[in-house]
Amino acid sequence: MNHQQQEPIIGGVYRHYKSTGGNHHTYKVIGIAHNTETDELMVIYLPLYPNEVINSSSANFFSRPLSMFMDSVNINGKSHARFELVNDPYNSGL
Repeated sequence: MNHQQQEPIIGGVYRHYKSTGGNHHTYKVIGIAHNTETDELMVIYLPLYPNEVINSSSANFFSRPLSMFMDSVNINGKSHARFELVNDPYNSGL
């Protein structure tokens, strides 16, 4: 689990660990939602790449459980953030 941050930055741009570069697999976090069926917090995010890349889906937004969004993945024995912050709208130092 990534312990550096409890929630993603709203308006922040994140890159998924499967990214191959460019805008592919980059997303802007829109907000945090409450799933009323499961009581789980969900991250709502917007893909920043063309819809045709999204398997012809008509969805405009994606959602993922907050715990999964903030979690780490193990790649070749090393821990990596599932989503890495690449642009923080509140900190121009990134």
